[in-house]
Amino acid sequence: MSFSDIFETDDIDYAAMSDQYARVVRDCLDHNRFATLVHRIGDTLNGQKHRFDKADILEQAFAEYSSGRFVWVDGVGRDHEDCISGQHVEFKFGGKALYSSTGRVVKESSFKLTNTQGTNEQSVLPNPADYYVFASNTAMALCHYEQLAPHVVYQGDGFKAKIPHGVLSFVYKPGEYSVLPVDTSNYISLKRNAQMELINST
Repeated sequence: MSFSDIFETDDIDYAAMSDQYARVVRDCLDHNRFATLVHRIGDTLNGQKHRFDKADILEQAFAEYSSGRFVWVDGVGRDHEDCISGQHVEFKFGGKALYSSTGRVVKESSFKLTNTQGTNEQSVLPNPADYYVFASNTAMALCHYEQLAPHVVYQGDGFKAKIPHGVLSFVYKPGEYSVLPVDTSNYISLKRNAQMELINST
C-alpha cells in the first residue's frame, strides 16, 4: 500500500500511514549504530548542564545514520526534514519511556514536547511536525501528529504527551539491534579537551 492509496480513502488511516513510515525509517536508518550511540552515552549526559548536548547529538545522529534520507534542520517544532517526501519530523528521547529497564512494555509513554516561556496556557501545540519519532534506551517508535494530538496536554511550562503503547509504530524494539564495539572515550572528556584546545590556542 502506498501513501497515495491511504490518502484516497474518505477517512485517512493515520495508523496505516505511521506503520508504513516506520518501515521507511527502519529501511534507511542504521539502527545498530544509533542504538550503540545511545548505549555509549548512557546516563552521562542526563544532568541539566549536558542534556541539551545529548539532544543535539541524538538528533544529528538520526540524520547522519539515515543514509541521507533525513537532514537535521533544528527548527521550531521540527528537528528533521525528509529529503524525499518533504515531511517534517520532531525527535524526542526518553531513556525508559518505551520499555522499562527490565524490558517491560510501558503502557503509556510520557514525553515533553515543548518548553514555553512564561505560564500563558495554550490549547494547541504550535507548529506541529508531520511525524513524531520517540527513541529510548532500547527502542524507537513513531506516530503521526493526528494520532498524537488527542494525547497532548499543556502543563504549566509546555506541552506534554502521554501516548498509549498501541498508538506507536515501532522502528525497532528491544532485541532487534546489536550494540557494536566502539571507542570507549566519552563525550564530556572530548568536550573538555576541545574547550582546553580552544583556550590554549588563544
